[in-house]
Amino acid sequence: MLGDASRFDTALNVYVHRDTFPFLKFATAATLARDAFAVRDLPAAEAAAVRASFHVAMNRPAEARALAAEASRLVDGAGDEALALLAEREAPDPELVTLIERAASRPTSSWYAPYRVATLMRVTEGMTSLARMESLLEQATAKNPLADDAWARLADVKAAFDRDAPALAAPEKAVAMVPGSSSHHRALALVLARQGRDADARAEAGRAMALARTPEDRTAAQRTLDDLAKSAAAAEARAKGQEIARLIGACPSNPSACAAALPIIAADCDSGVKGSAVSCSAAGDIVDAGRGVPEDLARAVMLY
Repeated sequence: MLGDASRFDTALNVYVHRDTFPFLKFATAATLARDAFAVRDLPAAEAAAVRASFHVAMNRPAEARALAAEASRLVDGAGDEALALLAEREAPDPELVTLIERAASRPTSSWYAPYRVATLMRVTEGMTSLARMESLLEQATAKNPLADDAWARLADVKAAFDRDAPALAAPEKAVAMVPGSSSHHRALALVLARQGRDADARAEAGRAMALARTPEDRTAAQRTLDDLAKSAAAAEARAKGQEIARLIGACPSNPSACAAALPIIAADCDSGVKGSAVSCSAAGDIVDAGRGVPEDLARAVMLY
């Protein structure tokens, strides 16, 4: 018997008469075979550790501690991951890093343990730290290929390496799994930028900004857009500098080259940007000496 149902009337009416209903969409296979799922027996210690982590997720600290203690009694350290998860929920714990690192070193740990170790690391040893973070995140994605946050962080780490073309697989997987994530699109933008695909990188950074829902996401997306703009401007300035240097180098032995180069070099001089002093001196020299153009001392003085 349900008993008195009148107390549910208001909630039911609100639910039935609302205009929109939340839903989630998952891509699933049309045919699933029982044999496609891996099955194995869980040792008692591992079973207790899994149950302890479940109780942490359900916000049952007493039950979680009891099962973590049981797991560690059966196998030393088996309950470390659950205790680390509990420490993160309750308060900052100086033992957190030690606990989660011990848990990550166990073959039976979940994907989250190596992922969390990587996110807690600070890059203090340059490439050595980055290499360890990459190894931990690859361990996490191997344990759980659907861990989109791990794929996105792996993309960030790979982009930080001094490589000409970091792989796109990691950020593309993260975006495919959660296309509405601003941070995943930002990770993809960084890798595309490292590959020299500037237009694609700016497009992904723009999607990251459009999808940003928190101040932190908007700040990060804007920073990425700004960095890409600065990189593009720097690349343009380098290309322009190389072209100016080529024109100046070809001038002394070829008066017609001087005449063709003068408008470009003088315009660079007039721009007043950093490095244009070389163009001013070269343009002044062309006009002063009359290389391919009429001598013009007054203009040469202005250019100098």
